[in-house]
Amino acid sequence: MSIFFSNSFILYHQFKHSIWLCTIWLVLFNQTIIGEAKIITVDSSIRQSVISSGQAVFNSIQKAIDTANNGDTIRIKPGIYKESITFKKNLTLAGSGSERTRLEFDREGLVLSASDVKRANIQGLTIAYTGQGQRSTLWFFRSNIILEDCTVTGGFYSGIYITAGSNVTIRRCQIKDNQRIGINIANSTVRLLKSKISENGHYGLKITKCRDTIVEQCQIHHNKWSGIYISDGKSDENEPRSTVTLRRNTIQANQQDGVAVYMIRQIIVQQNWLQNNIGNGFKIEETAGQLIGNLISDNKKNGVIVRNSPSVLIYHNTIASQQVGLDLQNINKLDVKNNIIAYHKAGVITNSVITTNFDRNNLWANRKHYSNLPPPSKDIQYNPKFVSVEKKDYRLDDDSPMIRNATDKTDIGGFAHSNPTDIVEKPQVDSTGSEFQITESLLPQSQPQSQPQPQPQSQPQPQPQSQPQPQPQP
Repeated sequence: MSIFFSNSFILYHQFKHSIWLCTIWLVLFNQTIIGEAKIITVDSSIRQSVISSGQAVFNSIQKAIDTANNGDTIRIKPGIYKESITFKKNLTLAGSGSERTRLEFDREGLVLSASDVKRANIQGLTIAYTGQGQRSTLWFFRSNIILEDCTVTGGFYSGIYITAGSNVTIRRCQIKDNQRIGINIANSTVRLLKSKISENGHYGLKITKCRDTIVEQCQIHHNKWSGIYISDGKSDENEPRSTVTLRRNTIQANQQDGVAVYMIRQIIVQQNWLQNNIGNGFKIEETAGQLIGNLISDNKKNGVIVRNSPSVLIYHNTIASQQVGLDLQNINKLDVKNNIIAYHKAGVITNSVITTNFDRNNLWANRKHYSNLPPPSKDIQYNPKFVSVEKKDYRLDDDSPMIRNATDKTDIGGFAHSNPTDIVEKPQVDSTGSEFQITESLLPQSQPQSQPQPQPQSQPQPQPQSQPQPQPQP
């Protein structure tokens, strides 16, 4: 009799489990047949998956992915999910906010990987590798993905590795405390917007052979190598070469250069702050470039270094308080116009430039204004009247002679004068970077007021000092 009841008990539970599985299958099957995208819930607080109000609720993100179809949304409730997940479906993974929803993994392997995905959205998660293995945290391979409102941390090789023709948009994310590179992008197209990349062990951002990549309104600071490193290396002429735009970013306090660029097709650097980096503010080699409307100041080495480049345009920048303002070597075509270059040991150093156009640049308080270059006849030497050099505030006072004095009748340098209502506060960075605020530097704006025209003042001309050699990239 006891054997009979025991077998009956086992059969009953097997039957109950089968009914439960059939119910899940019918729910998912019906939704699939109808063609409706469904919402699947994941809740770390439950011990096993359940059916609630006709919907399956899972305790594992990967289990939810396995049952999902293209177009489905996986809604992840607050909690800690200790697993590695991978998918090849067109899904939305929606966490409940990066402060409340954490995906982490501590064994060998990626925390999250996506390959051959045509369209996916990942949002509202902290994604962290917490183990001792040598892998990246996220890996996107041949995929079109939007990553937004996430924190990515703990990766060994990189926080995010994007490769193989992927097309990725990253918005409002924090990429921090990865052992090597924050974001590593290769052979892909990326839009990186309004994100923070900080305190990574190597580069904040590395870009290789990427077409039409844009980095905009990001904060890139306190990385142990350069903030941004871009290089295609020596490659065949038929291979795609990188075209990168950096716009309205704050790039500060990195341990090497703010931005370092080598052997790509073109770099456009517009309206950025590059300050307080241990190396150079901006360095470019064997690349065509445009620098427009930037503030490049107080970097420990030099402001801008350009070497062996086919053509470079440098317009409307404020370059101040470094060893050398512009170091320009072996350039086929150089156009330097409407810049303020002030408070350096040497303002401009040039060598072997085939075609040169200097026009309406203001050089002030450099120990030596020009080296290896006769003073251009169209350049000027007036006190620019910054708001406060001591406080590193390089906006123009209301009575600055730079206002409406450029060749295009706007302001010389990278800023409009100090009072326009659309100028936001200057960024401040403490020693930890914890109070880092996004800022927006502006091109000069025309002002309807008459300008004072002071007489140029003579400057001391000491012997040029030897310049530091550029630090090789690791």
